[in-house]
Amino acid sequence: PSHHVYFEAAAGIVSFVLLGRFLEERAKGQASEAIRKLSELQVTTAVLLRDGREEEVAIDEVVVGDLLRVRPGERIPADGVVESGSSEVNEALLSGESLPVGKGCRDRVYAGCVNGNGSFTLRATAVGTDTVLAGIVRLVDHAQGSKLPVQRLADRISERFVPAVGGVAGLTFGGWLLAGSPPATALAHAIAVLLIACPCALGLATPTAIMVGTGQAARRGIYIRNGEALESAAWLNTVVFDKTGTITEGRPVLTDFFPAAAVDRSRLLAIIAAAEAGSEHFLGRAITAWCAAQVIAPAECSEFKAIPGRGVRAVCEHHAVLIGNSALLAEAGIDCAASLAQAAALADQGRTPVFVALDGRLVALLAVADQPRAGAREAIALLHRLGIETVMATGDVAAVARQIARQVGIGRVVARATPADKLALIRDLQRLGRRVGMIGDGINDAPALT
Repeated sequence: PSHHVYFEAAAGIVSFVLLGRFLEERAKGQASEAIRKLSELQVTTAVLLRDGREEEVAIDEVVVGDLLRVRPGERIPADGVVESGSSEVNEALLSGESLPVGKGCRDRVYAGCVNGNGSFTLRATAVGTDTVLAGIVRLVDHAQGSKLPVQRLADRISERFVPAVGGVAGLTFGGWLLAGSPPATALAHAIAVLLIACPCALGLATPTAIMVGTGQAARRGIYIRNGEALESAAWLNTVVFDKTGTITEGRPVLTDFFPAAAVDRSRLLAIIAAAEAGSEHFLGRAITAWCAAQVIAPAECSEFKAIPGRGVRAVCEHHAVLIGNSALLAEAGIDCAASLAQAAALADQGRTPVFVALDGRLVALLAVADQPRAGAREAIALLHRLGIETVMATGDVAAVARQIARQVGIGRVVARATPADKLALIRDLQRLGRRVGMIGDGINDAPALT
């Protein structure tokens, strides 16, 4: 008697399915990457002030009400209120605001944000899982755990398909037995039904298509989180953009230079470059970089002093130099009324005005701002021609957001949006029947991106 053995068929089926699952997992990438990056922002130690002494402790030992020291360049260990000192804090990961925010006494600061050049003490108001950063981690985790409609549809089909195939195989087995066939023959036909019903082609073809699509996108600098995102992209009719680092470059540059009349421009730039050369402030770095691009050799400079929240003071070529905001010049008794209207107009355009005084006289007005990326306007225009609505959601102030939106052609702007606000915006648009995509780069975009 001949015996039919189907070991190779069973092994082939299992191999095809496992290969498909392997390719699918590779295409999905690391779905928890966003959570991992967020977790890395949570510091492991903090400097605790106790009985007038500084003591480094594990972050788990910090409780609400503790007084903590935050040094220049450190990440803030807990949510809290500034008790003493001042600094500039980069809050882009939470708010998306492109420029660091000045912090002084009674101002709120948040865990995970990066301190600038100053040092301050804070009174902890939230620690551990109660911080704003921990809340974002929970939002991302919840968003990743939710299923798309197409996933739920596939689950419902699977719930019925598998029992149905099993039932048909059982009926086949019973039918052949009733027809008088031996059990081995009936079992062989039942197994044949199960093998034929197995969607081997789909199990391999779908993940392969996802691999090709995500691979082609990666070559063009586009990261696709998973296969569902790739599938949904074909039906989008609304795209929500973050601003900082997505539409804009994410770094401030000098955009305007207005010297006073009868001032030697080259000599003035040399003095400005020299005065700002010792500054570590983001505005100072932007001014220094612009001066360097003008091929200006810095003048001789001495007696440099950075004034937190105001600007810098220096002596260059025996001239007293002040570079900073209007408050710095006012404290020095320098009249800058003639440029205040122009400075206000620049601020309305989302630019930061910087005043320059030489020997007690206002000699120039500068402006610093974050600029749109090259090609951003063309990309937005292409989306509009495809019938796709565009929205900007940013944590930055409204004046800056509206100015950037006008420059690139986006009509709707949602400013001062927290990570939770961005996620709520996505959900609201979806409830209105819109098929929404989100494009962002910052950690503050993580909940909406998932």
